[in-house]
Amino acid sequence: MQTTIITEDTATNPAINGASTMQSSDPRLTQLIYKTASAAAASAVMQALTEADTKIETMMSIVDAKLSAISGVARPIMHIKINDAATRELSSAMHPMLPTLIGMVQAGLQVMLVGPAGCGKSQLAASLAEAMGLSFTSLCLSAGASETWLFGRQTPNGYQESPLVTAWRSGGIFLLDELDAADANLLMAASVILETSSKFMFNPINGETIEKHPRCFIISAANTFGKGADSVYTARSRLDATTLSRFCALPIDYDSAVENIICPDLGIANALRALRKAVTDRNGTEIVSYRFFDQAYRLLNIFDSPTKIIETLTASWQASMRSECLIAALAAFKATGSATGSATGSATGSATATGGDEARRGPGRPIGWRKANQQAQPIVEDISPIVDGEKDGEKDAFPF
Repeated sequence: MQTTIITEDTATNPAINGASTMQSSDPRLTQLIYKTASAAAASAVMQALTEADTKIETMMSIVDAKLSAISGVARPIMHIKINDAATRELSSAMHPMLPTLIGMVQAGLQVMLVGPAGCGKSQLAASLAEAMGLSFTSLCLSAGASETWLFGRQTPNGYQESPLVTAWRSGGIFLLDELDAADANLLMAASVILETSSKFMFNPINGETIEKHPRCFIISAANTFGKGADSVYTARSRLDATTLSRFCALPIDYDSAVENIICPDLGIANALRALRKAVTDRNGTEIVSYRFFDQAYRLLNIFDSPTKIIETLTASWQASMRSECLIAALAAFKATGSATGSATGSATGSATATGGDEARRGPGRPIGWRKANQQAQPIVEDISPIVDGEKDGEKDAFPF
Protein backbone atom coordinates (compact mmCIF):
# COMPACT_ATOMS: atom_id res chain seq x y z
CA MET A 1 0.00 0.00 0.00
CA GLN A 2 1.33 3.45 -0.90
CA THR A 3 1.38 6.14 1.82
CA THR A 4 1.78 9.89 1.30
CA ILE A 5 2.94 11.93 4.33
CA ILE A 6 2.35 15.69 4.21
CA THR A 7 2.84 17.50 7.55
CA GLU A 8 1.61 20.96 8.46
CA ASP A 9 5.24 22.20 8.58
CA THR A 10 6.03 21.00 5.09
CA ALA A 11 2.93 22.61 3.75
CA THR A 12 4.01 26.01 5.07
CA ASN A 13 7.79 25.71 4.64
CA PRO A 14 8.87 25.66 0.98
CA ALA A 15 12.51 25.14 2.01
CA ILE A 16 11.81 21.59 3.14
CA ASN A 17 8.59 20.85 1.31
CA GLY A 18 10.18 18.95 -1.53
CA ALA A 19 12.43 16.92 0.77
CA SER A 20 9.70 15.77 3.11
CA THR A 21 6.65 15.33 0.89
CA MET A 22 7.06 12.00 -0.80
CA GLN A 23 5.65 8.52 -1.18
CA SER A 24 7.16 5.62 0.67
CA SER A 25 6.24 2.13 1.60
CA ASP A 26 7.88 2.72 5.02
CA PRO A 27 6.49 5.68 7.04
CA ARG A 28 9.44 5.50 9.48
CA LEU A 29 11.93 6.06 6.68
CA THR A 30 9.96 9.05 5.48
CA GLN A 31 9.91 10.54 9.00
CA LEU A 32 13.69 10.04 9.29
CA ILE A 33 14.25 11.82 5.98
CA TYR A 34 12.00 14.66 7.11
CA LYS A 35 13.85 15.09 10.42
CA THR A 36 17.22 15.03 8.65
CA ALA A 37 16.09 17.67 6.14
CA SER A 38 14.72 19.86 8.93
CA ALA A 39 17.98 19.66 10.88
CA ALA A 40 19.97 20.53 7.76
CA ALA A 41 17.76 23.54 7.07
CA ALA A 42 18.07 24.75 10.67
CA SER A 43 21.85 24.35 10.51
CA ALA A 44 22.00 26.36 7.29
CA VAL A 45 19.93 29.15 8.84
CA MET A 46 22.19 29.28 11.93
CA GLN A 47 25.29 29.39 9.75
CA ALA A 48 23.83 32.25 7.71
CA LEU A 49 22.99 34.16 10.90
CA THR A 50 26.50 33.62 12.25
CA GLU A 51 28.05 34.91 9.03
CA ALA A 52 25.72 37.91 9.13
CA ASP A 53 26.72 38.66 12.75
CA THR A 54 30.40 38.50 11.76
CA LYS A 55 29.84 40.94 8.91
CA ILE A 56 27.90 43.28 11.21
CA GLU A 57 30.71 43.22 13.80
CA THR A 58 33.25 44.03 11.08
CA MET A 59 31.13 46.92 9.87
CA MET A 60 30.67 48.19 13.44
CA SER A 61 34.45 48.16 13.93
CA ILE A 62 34.83 50.34 10.85
CA VAL A 63 32.09 52.68 12.08
CA ASP A 64 33.67 52.85 15.54
CA ALA A 65 37.00 53.83 14.00
CA LYS A 66 35.35 56.56 11.93
CA LEU A 67 33.41 57.92 14.89
CA SER A 68 36.55 57.84 17.02
CA ALA A 69 38.31 59.99 14.44
CA ILE A 70 35.38 62.41 14.41
CA SER A 71 34.93 62.67 18.16
CA GLY A 72 38.58 62.56 19.19
CA VAL A 73 37.94 59.90 21.84
CA ALA A 74 40.92 57.55 22.02
CA ARG A 75 41.14 54.11 23.52
CA PRO A 76 42.59 53.95 27.03
CA ILE A 77 46.06 52.57 27.69
CA MET A 78 45.67 49.73 30.16
CA HIS A 79 49.22 48.33 30.02
CA ILE A 80 52.53 50.08 30.58
CA LYS A 81 56.19 49.22 30.17
CA ILE A 82 58.90 51.32 31.81
CA ASN A 83 62.34 50.98 30.24
CA ASP A 84 63.45 47.34 30.56
CA ALA A 85 60.86 46.34 33.16
CA ALA A 86 58.12 43.86 32.38
CA THR A 87 54.86 45.13 30.89
CA ARG A 88 52.38 45.71 33.69
CA GLU A 89 48.62 46.01 33.61
CA LEU A 90 46.85 49.04 35.01
CA SER A 91 43.47 48.68 36.67
CA SER A 92 42.28 51.96 35.13
CA ALA A 93 43.10 54.09 32.12
CA MET A 94 46.49 55.74 32.32
CA HIS A 95 46.47 59.33 33.54
CA PRO A 96 48.30 61.67 31.10
CA MET A 97 50.56 62.90 33.93
CA LEU A 98 51.70 59.39 34.88
CA PRO A 99 54.88 59.43 32.71
CA THR A 100 55.96 62.71 34.29
CA LEU A 101 55.27 61.43 37.81
CA ILE A 102 57.24 58.24 37.15
CA GLY A 103 60.18 60.27 35.87
CA MET A 104 60.17 62.55 38.92
CA VAL A 105 60.00 59.66 41.39
CA GLN A 106 62.77 57.77 39.61
CA ALA A 107 64.86 60.94 39.73
CA GLY A 108 64.62 60.86 43.54
CA LEU A 109 62.14 63.70 43.96
CA GLN A 110 59.47 63.63 46.65
CA VAL A 111 56.35 64.77 44.82
CA MET A 112 53.33 66.71 46.05
CA LEU A 113 50.38 66.36 43.66
CA VAL A 114 48.46 69.64 43.74
CA GLY A 115 45.11 70.08 42.06
CA PRO A 116 41.37 70.64 42.47
CA ALA A 117 39.06 68.09 44.05
CA GLY A 118 38.28 65.06 41.94
CA CYS A 119 41.00 65.59 39.31
CA GLY A 120 42.50 62.12 39.81
CA LYS A 121 45.38 62.70 42.23
CA SER A 122 44.78 59.62 44.37
CA GLN A 123 44.13 57.44 41.33
CA LEU A 124 47.33 58.76 39.76
CA ALA A 125 49.29 57.70 42.86
CA ALA A 126 47.72 54.23 42.72
CA SER A 127 48.59 53.95 39.02
CA LEU A 128 52.18 54.90 39.87
CA ALA A 129 52.39 51.92 42.19
CA GLU A 130 50.92 49.58 39.57
CA ALA A 131 53.27 50.87 36.89
CA MET A 132 56.31 50.36 39.13
CA GLY A 133 55.14 46.99 40.44
CA LEU A 134 54.86 48.20 44.04
CA SER A 135 52.22 48.02 46.75
CA PHE A 136 50.11 51.10 47.38
CA THR A 137 48.83 52.45 50.68
CA SER A 138 47.57 55.87 51.72
CA LEU A 139 46.62 57.90 54.75
CA CYS A 140 44.15 60.78 54.82
CA LEU A 141 45.66 63.45 57.04
CA SER A 142 42.59 64.93 58.69
CA ALA A 143 42.95 67.32 61.60
CA GLY A 144 42.34 64.42 64.00
CA ALA A 145 45.22 62.29 62.71
CA SER A 146 47.83 61.43 65.36
CA GLU A 147 51.35 60.02 65.44
CA THR A 148 49.97 56.52 65.90
CA TRP A 149 48.43 56.80 62.42
CA LEU A 150 51.95 57.26 61.08
CA PHE A 151 54.08 55.03 63.31
CA GLY A 152 51.68 52.36 64.59
CA ARG A 153 50.28 51.72 68.06
CA GLN A 154 50.60 49.50 71.07
CA THR A 155 47.69 47.13 71.71
CA PRO A 156 47.03 44.50 74.41
CA ASN A 157 48.40 41.99 71.89
CA GLY A 158 51.54 43.96 71.21
CA TYR A 159 52.72 46.50 68.67
CA GLN A 160 50.58 46.97 65.53
CA GLU A 161 52.58 48.28 62.59
CA SER A 162 51.21 51.11 60.47
CA PRO A 163 51.04 51.08 56.65
CA LEU A 164 53.70 53.79 56.53
CA VAL A 165 56.14 51.74 58.59
CA THR A 166 55.42 48.69 56.42
CA ALA A 167 56.14 50.66 53.25
CA TRP A 168 59.32 52.07 54.80
CA ARG A 169 60.49 48.60 55.77
CA SER A 170 59.36 46.57 52.74
CA GLY A 171 58.97 49.08 49.92
CA GLY A 172 55.95 50.56 48.18
CA ILE A 173 54.21 53.80 47.30
CA PHE A 174 52.77 55.61 50.31
CA LEU A 175 50.44 58.55 49.74
CA LEU A 176 49.99 61.26 52.36
CA ASP A 177 46.59 62.43 51.14
CA GLU A 178 45.08 65.84 51.98
CA LEU A 179 48.46 67.10 53.15
CA ASP A 180 47.18 70.67 53.41
CA ALA A 181 44.54 69.56 55.95
CA ALA A 182 47.06 67.98 58.34
CA ASP A 183 47.93 69.20 61.80
CA ALA A 184 51.18 71.19 61.76
CA ASN A 185 52.63 69.35 64.78
CA LEU A 186 51.98 65.97 63.13
CA LEU A 187 53.90 67.06 60.05
CA MET A 188 56.79 68.22 62.22
CA ALA A 189 56.88 64.77 63.84
CA ALA A 190 57.05 63.27 60.36
CA SER A 191 59.77 65.66 59.18
CA VAL A 192 62.49 62.98 59.28
CA ILE A 193 60.65 60.53 57.05
CA LEU A 194 59.74 63.35 54.68
CA GLU A 195 63.38 64.14 54.08
CA THR A 196 64.47 62.44 50.85
CA SER A 197 67.98 61.85 52.17
CA SER A 198 66.76 59.97 55.26
CA LYS A 199 67.89 56.33 55.30
CA PHE A 200 66.61 55.39 58.75
CA MET A 201 63.43 55.95 60.73
CA PHE A 202 63.23 55.97 64.50
CA ASN A 203 59.83 54.71 65.56
CA PRO A 204 58.82 56.54 68.77
CA ILE A 205 56.03 54.03 69.45
CA ASN A 206 58.16 50.89 69.86
CA GLY A 207 61.68 52.35 69.91
CA GLU A 208 62.77 50.51 66.75
CA THR A 209 65.16 52.00 64.20
CA ILE A 210 64.20 50.88 60.69
CA GLU A 211 66.29 51.09 57.55
CA LYS A 212 64.49 52.53 54.54
CA HIS A 213 63.79 50.13 51.70
CA PRO A 214 65.40 51.36 48.44
CA ARG A 215 62.02 51.16 46.70
CA CYS A 216 60.00 53.04 49.29
CA PHE A 217 58.56 56.24 47.83
CA ILE A 218 56.49 58.75 49.79
CA ILE A 219 54.35 61.24 47.87
CA SER A 220 51.58 63.59 48.95
CA ALA A 221 48.44 65.15 47.53
CA ALA A 222 46.77 68.48 48.27
CA ASN A 223 44.15 70.83 46.89
CA THR A 224 46.30 73.92 47.50
CA PHE A 225 49.99 74.74 47.37
CA GLY A 226 50.06 74.96 51.16
CA LYS A 227 49.45 78.70 51.36
CA GLY A 228 46.26 78.39 53.39
CA ALA A 229 42.51 78.34 52.84
CA ASP A 230 40.77 80.05 49.94
CA SER A 231 37.15 80.61 48.92
CA VAL A 232 36.78 77.04 47.61
CA TYR A 233 38.92 75.03 50.04
CA THR A 234 38.04 76.74 53.26
CA ALA A 235 39.32 74.04 55.63
CA ARG A 236 42.92 73.98 54.35
CA SER A 237 45.86 74.89 56.54
CA ARG A 238 48.90 76.99 55.79
CA LEU A 239 51.82 74.54 55.66
CA ASP A 240 55.13 75.26 57.32
CA ALA A 241 57.90 76.26 54.92
CA THR A 242 60.02 73.38 56.22
CA THR A 243 57.36 70.89 55.19
CA LEU A 244 56.86 72.47 51.78
CA SER A 245 60.59 72.48 51.09
CA ARG A 246 60.65 68.69 51.28
CA PHE A 247 58.32 68.31 48.30
CA CYS A 248 58.44 69.14 44.62
CA ALA A 249 54.96 70.26 43.53
CA LEU A 250 53.41 68.70 40.43
CA PRO A 251 50.25 70.57 39.34
CA ILE A 252 47.39 68.28 38.30
CA ASP A 253 44.34 69.70 36.58
CA TYR A 254 41.26 68.42 34.81
CA ASP A 255 42.08 66.99 31.39
CA SER A 256 39.50 67.01 28.59
CA ALA A 257 40.83 63.75 27.15
CA VAL A 258 40.31 62.04 30.52
CA GLU A 259 36.83 63.54 30.72
CA ASN A 260 36.00 62.16 27.28
CA ILE A 261 37.00 58.70 28.46
CA ILE A 262 34.86 59.01 31.60
CA CYS A 263 31.93 60.46 29.64
CA PRO A 264 32.10 59.43 25.96
CA ASP A 265 28.95 61.43 25.20
CA LEU A 266 30.73 64.51 23.87
CA GLY A 267 27.65 66.69 24.06
CA ILE A 268 27.32 66.09 27.79
CA ALA A 269 31.10 66.34 28.31
CA ASN A 270 31.28 69.70 26.51
CA ALA A 271 28.25 70.90 28.46
CA LEU A 272 29.97 70.11 31.75
CA ARG A 273 33.17 71.85 30.64
CA ALA A 274 31.10 74.91 29.76
CA LEU A 275 29.40 74.60 33.15
CA ARG A 276 32.80 74.64 34.89
CA LYS A 277 33.96 77.66 32.88
CA ALA A 278 30.75 79.51 33.70
CA VAL A 279 31.34 78.90 37.41
CA THR A 280 34.94 80.14 37.13
CA ASP A 281 33.94 83.24 35.17
CA ARG A 282 31.46 84.11 37.94
CA ASN A 283 34.00 83.42 40.72
CA GLY A 284 31.82 80.60 42.02
CA THR A 285 32.91 77.99 44.53
CA GLU A 286 31.11 75.04 42.96
CA ILE A 287 33.31 72.18 41.70
CA VAL A 288 32.76 70.35 38.41
CA SER A 289 35.15 67.44 38.80
CA TYR A 290 35.63 64.09 37.07
CA ARG A 291 32.97 62.78 39.44
CA PHE A 292 30.47 65.09 37.73
CA PHE A 293 31.33 63.52 34.37
CA ASP A 294 30.94 60.01 35.73
CA GLN A 295 27.63 60.83 37.39
CA ALA A 296 26.33 62.57 34.27
CA TYR A 297 27.13 59.59 32.09
CA ARG A 298 25.41 57.25 34.51
CA LEU A 299 22.35 59.51 34.47
CA LEU A 300 22.12 58.94 30.70
CA ASN A 301 20.68 55.56 31.63
CA ILE A 302 17.80 57.43 33.29
CA PHE A 303 17.38 60.75 31.44
CA ASP A 304 17.72 61.53 27.74
CA SER A 305 17.44 65.25 28.40
CA PRO A 306 20.71 67.14 29.05
CA THR A 307 18.69 69.76 30.92
CA LYS A 308 17.41 67.16 33.39
CA ILE A 309 20.89 65.69 33.86
CA ILE A 310 22.53 69.03 34.62
CA GLU A 311 19.67 70.17 36.83
CA THR A 312 20.05 66.96 38.84
CA LEU A 313 23.80 67.44 39.27
CA THR A 314 23.47 71.10 40.27
CA ALA A 315 20.49 70.72 42.61
CA SER A 316 22.48 72.04 45.59
CA TRP A 317 23.79 75.15 43.82
CA GLN A 318 22.53 78.66 44.46
CA ALA A 319 19.59 79.44 42.20
CA SER A 320 21.17 82.39 40.38
CA MET A 321 24.46 80.57 39.76
CA ARG A 322 22.60 77.45 38.68
CA SER A 323 20.37 79.15 36.12
CA GLU A 324 23.15 81.23 34.55
CA CYS A 325 25.54 78.30 34.25
CA LEU A 326 22.81 76.00 32.92
CA ILE A 327 22.29 78.34 29.96
CA ALA A 328 26.00 78.17 29.08
CA ALA A 329 26.06 74.39 29.44
CA LEU A 330 23.05 73.81 27.19
CA ALA A 331 24.49 76.16 24.55
CA ALA A 332 27.67 74.04 24.48
CA PHE A 333 25.58 70.88 24.21
CA LYS A 334 23.68 72.22 21.20
CA ALA A 335 26.90 73.47 19.57
CA THR A 336 28.42 70.00 19.88
CA GLY A 337 25.43 68.43 18.14
CA SER A 338 25.70 70.91 15.25
CA ALA A 339 29.45 70.47 14.85
CA THR A 340 29.41 66.67 14.94
CA GLY A 341 26.40 66.61 12.64
CA SER A 342 28.34 68.61 10.05
CA ALA A 343 31.42 66.43 10.46
CA THR A 344 29.39 63.27 10.06
CA GLY A 345 27.60 64.72 7.06
CA SER A 346 30.91 65.53 5.40
CA ALA A 347 32.16 62.01 5.94
CA THR A 348 29.00 60.26 4.77
CA GLY A 349 27.75 62.70 2.17
CA SER A 350 24.72 63.91 4.11
CA ALA A 351 24.41 65.96 7.28
CA THR A 352 21.60 64.61 9.42
CA ALA A 353 20.52 65.24 12.99
CA THR A 354 20.76 61.53 13.72
CA GLY A 355 24.30 61.37 12.40
CA GLY A 356 25.38 64.24 14.61
CA ASP A 357 23.76 62.66 17.64
CA GLU A 358 25.54 59.34 17.04
CA ALA A 359 28.92 61.04 16.59
CA ARG A 360 28.34 63.15 19.70
CA ARG A 361 27.88 60.03 21.78
CA GLY A 362 31.36 58.75 20.99
CA PRO A 363 32.63 55.62 19.22
CA GLY A 364 30.01 52.91 19.31
CA ARG A 365 28.53 54.02 22.62
CA PRO A 366 24.86 55.00 22.36
CA ILE A 367 22.94 56.48 25.29
CA GLY A 368 22.67 53.87 28.02
CA TRP A 369 25.59 51.81 26.73
CA ARG A 370 26.68 50.99 30.29
CA LYS A 371 23.70 48.65 30.49
CA ALA A 372 25.37 46.44 27.89
CA ASN A 373 28.48 46.15 30.09
CA GLN A 374 30.80 47.02 27.21
CA GLN A 375 34.51 47.33 27.95
CA ALA A 376 37.15 49.22 26.00
CA GLN A 377 39.85 46.93 24.62
CA PRO A 378 43.27 47.61 26.20
CA ILE A 379 46.28 48.49 24.09
CA VAL A 380 49.94 48.28 25.06
CA GLU A 381 52.06 51.40 25.07
CA ASP A 382 55.75 51.68 25.84
CA ILE A 383 56.97 54.62 27.90
CA SER A 384 60.69 54.32 27.30
CA PRO A 385 62.51 56.52 27.94
CA ILE A 386 60.29 58.94 29.85
CA VAL A 387 60.83 62.59 28.98
CA ASP A 388 57.80 64.78 29.68
CA GLY A 389 55.36 62.32 28.21
CA GLU A 390 57.47 61.54 25.13
CA LYS A 391 58.68 58.10 24.12
CA ASP A 392 61.40 57.09 21.71
CA GLY A 393 61.57 60.64 20.39
CA GLU A 394 57.90 60.61 19.33
CA LYS A 395 55.24 62.51 21.23
CA ASP A 396 52.04 60.69 22.12
CA ALA A 397 48.89 62.12 20.57
CA PHE A 398 47.17 61.12 23.78
CA PRO A 399 48.36 58.38 26.14
CA PHE A 400 44.91 56.93 26.82
